[in-house]
Amino acid sequence: MNVGEVLDTVEQTLLSRQLSSLERFILCQSWLGRSYREMARDCAYSIAHIKDIGSQLWQALSKALRERVTKKNLFLVLQQYLLSRTGEDEKRMREIRLMKVSMVFQGFGLFPHKTVAENVEYGLLVRGVDKASRRQKALEALELVGLAQWADYLPDSLSGEMQQRVDLARALATDAEILLMDEPLSALDPLTRREMQDELLRL
Repeated sequence: MNVGEVLDTVEQTLLSRQLSSLERFILCQSWLGRSYREMARDCAYSIAHIKDIGSQLWQALSKALRERVTKKNLFLVLQQYLLSRTGEDEKRMREIRLMKVSMVFQGFGLFPHKTVAENVEYGLLVRGVDKASRRQKALEALELVGLAQWADYLPDSLSGEMQQRVDLARALATDAEILLMDEPLSALDPLTRREMQDELLRL
């Protein structure tokens, strides 16, 4: 599901009204995993004003969904809502999460005893993809984030910024239709963050 489809769902199904331009901006940027500080750098509003409008938006969504919505759990709550609308049973929903949804966490969550490539392969491993195909897809994803040469190193050998890119590569390797992100670029330097944002939008 792309950002446009998420915005349409929020407008038409949940809030039954048109979002303001700032609300659309906040929702779109939140869905892409950007912090309020990053949003403020790209618009004419202060961080405080963006937080205030964001808070009102999360309250409106909480009321519509009858579940507490915050910037941090927005992705998971909307994911659950969107999946529930399919009318599928629990087994089918688990299958959808496994095959169609991937998530990038702010806290990396890498396996310290596995190499960088093995970490990137993990989502494919649980899907039952064969070893050779997993390796190929992992290297392709690492190439996208500029870490192909670190494939056989352990995560402890990498900086925090590099580990965050590994986590991003792990999500990209699965080719999931829905990519959920919780501020996945927060540990990156400004130049790399901008490059990765552009790459994500291109993908």
